[in-house]
Amino acid sequence: MFRARQSPVTAGAWTLLVLAAALSAGDWLAVARDDKRLEYVCKPGALAALIGVAVTLDPAHGDVRAWFVLALALSLAGDVFLMLPSDRFVAGLASFLPAIGTLWIDANPRTDVRDCLVKVSFRCICLAAVMKSRCVSLA
Repeated sequence: MFRARQSPVTAGAWTLLVLAAALSAGDWLAVARDDKRLEYVCKPGALAALIGVAVTLDPAHGDVRAWFVLALALSLAGDVFLMLPSDRFVAGLASFLPAIGTLWIDANPRTDVRDCLVKVSFRCICLAAVMKSRCVSLA
């Protein structure tokens, strides 16, 4: 007898998704009102809630979840670096680029991970070289 698979979206995932939506709305409001304190809570909070959603889902493939959680965690680090009052652009970029690479691995589960990491690393090095040359030319 065929048994239907339960929904991969658990009750906890739904709850965290609603929380993420509320925090995202709070972030938009904070930006509109130029309220840095609220933004410092809501922006990383929304991504943290999305990480919780990814962790509490019941995926068909656990390795896909692991890559997705890693990508969200790196994105959270990038957001925090870019929100800091000091100039942390390079640190933010260093967080976002691997996040994009892990999302690419997640979207293409049959991809050779080593090949993907080499490609992402090469792009990061090229982008860093371009940025360094622009910073030197501006000085």
